[in-house]
Amino acid sequence: ADGLAAYAGQPAEATSAPVESVVSDEGFWVGNSTEDRVFVRLLTGGAESPVQVVAGRPISFSGTVTANPPDVETAFGVAAAEGAALLAQQGHHIEVPAAELRQG
Repeated sequence: ADGLAAYAGQPAEATSAPVESVVSDEGFWVGNSTEDRVFVRLLTGGAESPVQVVAGRPISFSGTVTANPPDVETAFGVAAAEGAALLAQQGHHIEVPAAELRQG
C-alpha cells in the first residue's frame, strides 16, 4: 500500500479477513502477506477484548480508517520487525470498537 490517506474517515468492513500477525492485545495486521496488509487498532476502552485475535485465523469487523498518531510505532507498540515502517508509510490504520470484532 502506498498510503491510506484517500480513505481517511471512511468506514472499513472486513468479512473473514486473514489475520496476518498479532502485535499486541489491541493491535494486529490483516492481509495476505507482510507487504499486503493493514494495521487494525482495537478500541477496548481499557477493558479486555471479547475476542482473542490469533494469527492465521479469519476475523470480521466494522471500523473506521483513522490517521496515525505522530509517534505511531511507540503509541501502538509496533517494532521494526513487526512492520513499523509499513505502518508509518501507510499513515493510517483501521480503528475497530471491540464490540465490532468477530471471529470468522
